[in-house]
Formats: sequence, structure tokens, C-alpha cells
Amino acid sequence: MKTITLRYQNGHFIPIGEVPPIAERHEVVITLLDTSINWDAYIEMLDKTEGMWTDIGQELEDTINEARQGWDEEWQKRLNSL
Repeated sequence: MKTITLRYQNGHFIPIGEVPPIAERHEVVITLLDTSINWDAYIEMLDKTEGMWTDIGQELEDTINEARQGWDEEWQKRLNSL
């Protein structure tokens, strides 16, 4: 089984990328992928989570800074041992 990515444009299928050789009379099955974005649902999700990010913002920043400090200390130890 081979995968070929196509774009349907102006009534034609246009290959995206390299197309492997296809022998005459071989059958090809096309599966449509829905790549459209439901912007209303996306914006609604962002609205619902807006306050959550402000509540954990400082705690998350502190955690990242502690991890970075630990990594820097460990890195300095390794450099000094060389």
C-alpha cells in the first residue's frame, strides 16, 4: 500500500510531493481528510480556558525557573569536572 497526498483544486486532483509509479489499470482509493477548522468551536474553547491560564501562570513560571536553575547548576558541575 502506498500513500499519495493530493489536493482537490478547480475540479482536479493535484499531487503534493512525489508520486510513486502507478501501473496501468491499478485501482486507487482516495480517502478524504477533513482539514477545515471549526473556528467557532476553537474560540469557544479559548474563552472557556481563559481564566485557567492566569491562575496557574505564576506557579508555572516558578516551576520552569526552578527547573532551569537546577539544569544550569548540573551543567556547571559537568563543565567543571572536565
